Amino acid sequence: MRRFPFVARWIATVAVVWIYPLLLAQGPPGPISSELTKFITPADNPGSDAMARLGDQLFDDKRLSADNTVACNTCHEPRGGFTARAETAKGIRDQSGKRNTPTIINAAFFQTQFWDGRAATLEEQAKMPILNPIEMGMKSPEEVVAKLRAIPEYVTAFNDVFGRPPNYDDMARAIAGV
Repeated sequence: MRRFPFVARWIATVAVVWIYPLLLAQGPPGPISSELTKFITPADNPGSDAMARLGDQLFDDKRLSADNTVACNTCHEPRGGFTARAETAKGIRDQSGKRNTPTIINAAFFQTQFWDGRAATLEEQAKMPILNPIEMGMKSPEEVVAKLRAIPEYVTAFNDVFGRPPNYDDMARAIAGV
């Protein structure tokens, strides 16, 4: 039983002393292959730079919550590994959720979303916390869309990216494409 820590330390040492310098000598990694991009990009949400900018803006916008205090990045903090770094996340009105926040790093590769797998796609996942009464607390997709349509920069951005005014499905596509 005491042998495992020794073996683990030996493997780590070999990796750091011998393998890491070899990887550094090869130079920085190249761009992601087009085959990999095709594998992780849904056919119905190919994305673009403009969509990624819109999604990033939505991800950071607390106005998507009922009381304008919680954004997606409140629980998926970029500096915290895209988690809340807490036992349970805090939503609107300082309510506590039932689980901690899973990371969204590499979420495009996940077979399902959320700890319990209740969403099959990133687009489905992006819609749920906004309507959750503890997390972001919006009452309905229509309420979210009305809020987005009242913000001129979103009306312009949605028209530029999708060719139509803000709607709930396109909002989810943009957030999922970040």
